[in-house]
Amino acid sequence: MRAGAATGLCNRPDPRAAEVSNRPTILYSDPQMEFDALVRAVATTVATIRRRKKDTMLHATILSDLVAQVSIPTDGTLSRTIFQDAQVKAILFGFAAGQELSEHTAATAAILHVVQGEAQLTLGTEVIEARANTWIHMPPQLPHRIVAITPVVLLLLLFKPTAPQP
Repeated sequence: MRAGAATGLCNRPDPRAAEVSNRPTILYSDPQMEFDALVRAVATTVATIRRRKKDTMLHATILSDLVAQVSIPTDGTLSRTIFQDAQVKAILFGFAAGQELSEHTAATAAILHVVQGEAQLTLGTEVIEARANTWIHMPPQLPHRIVAITPVVLLLLLFKPTAPQP
């Protein structure tokens, strides 16, 4: 074997390393080749970690308790945007009992989720009594109105229009 060439895989432990692993060791007779191999191994490990991080560490938004995110006023209505990106806007509403959101429409589809309390909802010409865990999908331009019967927390998801696909 010529000088500087790797001796290849062997089944004996590297005498220069502590006995930590039973895995085969690559021995190099040239220190520069050994250093280069170490640099490649570290670079491969770092690239793998970055790839894993990119695949698994998505930027998640987590709110464990929606009710705790909004204070229901004693007399009035409060709204708070809790999330927004290119596809959706999430708004939490807190309504005091007796408060009303007058009839209106939205330009985009929306989902309304009653998180807490009871409310009377008018959807087009239909009137419903909604309570905690009521979930409603509303198409664009549907006239709707909300009247809080008890203190209410609502989650509204407004979907943003997507660009047409070429």
